[in-house]
Amino acid sequence: MKKPEKPTNPQPVYADLDSLPAPEYKPEDYLLFHLQNMATDLLAHIRELKETGSIEPGPLKGLARRMLAAYMASAEIFYEQATKESTIETLRNPHRLRGTEMP
Repeated sequence: MKKPEKPTNPQPVYADLDSLPAPEYKPEDYLLFHLQNMATDLLAHIRELKETGSIEPGPLKGLARRMLAAYMASAEIFYEQATKESTIETLRNPHRLRGTEMP
């Protein structure tokens, strides 16, 4: 049985990653990623509480602020006022929501 021939020039075999199109995400996708990340962090806090019997309030305060950012982004999306940039800005900077009252 004949062995398959090896390509003499391996360059064409591999795709040029820079030439691939960048994925286009909608504001809803960014909110989805954010909520999944928060869920992972919440599970980590649950494990810590089970193992140690206590938990620091600081990380939970940060998680609550991130939840408020998710709420604000979801409201913009629901009322069709969201752009990709505004959603990213809100979700990346939950610390800027200090003083914002949660409805």
